[in-house]
Amino acid sequence: MQVIGFEGASRAQWRRPVLTTLFGLTLLGLFILTLYAPVVRSFFDFVPLGVDEWSIVIPFVLLAMAGQYVISHYWRNIIAWIIKQPEEQELTRGRAA
Repeated sequence: MQVIGFEGASRAQWRRPVLTTLFGLTLLGLFILTLYAPVVRSFFDFVPLGVDEWSIVIPFVLLAMAGQYVISHYWRNIIAWIIKQPEEQELTRGRAA
């Protein structure tokens, strides 16, 4: 599996996690810049977040990151569980054999 636009950046190599982390930190930096830079904040008409709002945002961001990790690493198992076929002993259950 390759990252689109990055030749040779597969999951088994060090480049993919490094690039993913770098891009994630870049997006986080841009998000914080958007919230706290007065020019950008006034352009988008944002209000600064208080502690109570951050206490809501941070747990959900961490939950989303954990969910993304689980889905990206265990997606085959999740799909197999969703489309589970009945096993042999389950096929004859409740029927005269």
